[in-house]
Amino acid sequence: MFSEDTWIQTRENTRLSVSFSLEDYITERTGSLNERLKWLASNSNKMDRVSLEKGKLSLARLDSHTKEESKFEIFEGYLARFIKG
Repeated sequence: MFSEDTWIQTRENTRLSVSFSLEDYITERTGSLNERLKWLASNSNKMDRVSLEKGKLSLARLDSHTKEESKFEIFEGYLARFIKG
């Protein structure tokens, strides 16, 4: 445990990536969520098996595959993300 004085002296020199202020944290997280939702809204029509209608996000069920086919699809997805950057 830190004493309050020690904490006050060292908290500015931490490597934490979040703010110690609740309001700053909520503001940052809300902004990040809004950015992602805007991206999803503008790109959902480009994604297979994804539907964004009437404010609801729906993902289509995956087809049944063998374990090997599933591994290949996962690898294919990672590869596509890597190539797109």
